[in-house]
Parts: sequence; C-alpha cells; structure tokens
Amino acid sequence: MALIRAVLDTCIYVSALLASKGESGRILEAGFERRLFVPVTSPAILDELIDVIAPSGDHATSSA
Repeated sequence: MALIRAVLDTCIYVSALLASKGESGRILEAGFERRLFVPVTSPAILDELIDVIAPSGDHATSSA
C-alpha cells in the first residue's frame, strides 16, 4: 500500500516551530517521525519558509 503524499503549507512549518506540541507539531510528527504520510515540498515553499523565519537580508533564495 502506497503512503499518501502531502504538501504542507508554510504556515504548518512555522506554527510547528512556534508551538511544537500544537496541532501543526502533531502534523509534522505524523509525517516525519511516525511516517503516516510522506511530506513533500517545492522550492517555492522552501523559499517562503526561509523568507518567514530568516531576518531580511540574512539569506539567499533560489528565486533571485
């Protein structure tokens, strides 16, 4: 049986960083630790995550 592949919105990652015991943290745990689904992402989602968590000017993105 194939696992479900799920694209998670940036807000899930950010919320999990802020409150790992909350719903978003449990979602990430289900995917990364318990392997109930396969989290997938894209360069655009990773760029947005970096933009949200890194202070402006402290990073380089692939969409430059």
